[in-house]
Amino acid sequence: MATTRNRSGGASGRAQGVGGIRAGGVHRRVRIALLLAMLPLAPPVQAERPGPEPKSLTRLHDPVVIRTSELGGLPGRWTAGYRVYAVRQGRLEPIPYQFDERGRDGELVLSDGGAEVDFTFDDDDELVFMAKDTGDRAAAIKLPGGADAALEIEVTDPTLAERGWACLVHFPADPPPPSPLRYATFDAAHDEARALFYEVSYSHERSNFLAGVRIASEAGGTGEPLIDRLLMRVSPTFSFLGATWGTTFTEESFSVVSDGIKNGPVRAVRRVRQSLDLGKWFPEMPNGKVTTYYYFSSSSLPRPRTLYLADAGSDPGNWTSSGTGPGTRRPALLDGLVTAG
Repeated sequence: MATTRNRSGGASGRAQGVGGIRAGGVHRRVRIALLLAMLPLAPPVQAERPGPEPKSLTRLHDPVVIRTSELGGLPGRWTAGYRVYAVRQGRLEPIPYQFDERGRDGELVLSDGGAEVDFTFDDDDELVFMAKDTGDRAAAIKLPGGADAALEIEVTDPTLAERGWACLVHFPADPPPPSPLRYATFDAAHDEARALFYEVSYSHERSNFLAGVRIASEAGGTGEPLIDRLLMRVSPTFSFLGATWGTTFTEESFSVVSDGIKNGPVRAVRRVRQSLDLGKWFPEMPNGKVTTYYYFSSSSLPRPRTLYLADAGSDPGNWTSSGTGPGTRRPALLDGLVTAG
């Protein structure tokens, strides 16, 4: 659950009014993307500022993704005019965040180079930061110089009733520098994703299959290759006009073409278009688009299916690929060795 409180900065930069909205969200277990779906903004009302409260939220791996339709009551929609802060020891500290634009088709707006571009957000875009970067709630906060408004965002773990807060602050001109931290980058030239806790590499062949995983020392790893490539075997049987035949598809049976990337401070995003090679007598069959999100400790697909890398350590048997949909089997342990099985 999340609550945002609209705070207009007065001459002193302190909050003058408080408006509130409550959010019912889609919450999953720790390390699955936390998507917060919030209700429309209520009209601002004068109310007493809640007292100070220390952060209790302990969720480490969750991103917080908020639809920009919920950022009502702010004076502008140009992304360059915003910064996100957390309160620590009574002071505002900048935290990594990013705005991600979605097009009319609902897809993220990406580019070949992956550079961040400021834009005017509408109701279908996203504000993203990490739950771990939230801070305390202060009884009163002096906004940074030049700020004219702020929105307080409360993030709640409904299972443990733990809470943390962040402040989205608007600057009409000359905003201060954002947080210098960047959690993940996708290098298109080398087909590699590099995050604080891991590196993932893909083959340079047209199939672009997963070719390597390394766990950083910050996550308990050694930096050595965890796997040398991903093997896949699919053996379907086809019937047509009374004839039956079978074939075997491997990790090299797919053709992958880049459809754009984005490198933001919180997550790197890569989208590819896949096709299936049915053999020399048939044209390639388009198999849709796949978007991968790379966070500091995890890589996720919106199926939902998430690759957990944070606790892998130096033991390759601890690295798992875990599905979360109906009929999901237990996590499959990867031993880092190529076998025919």
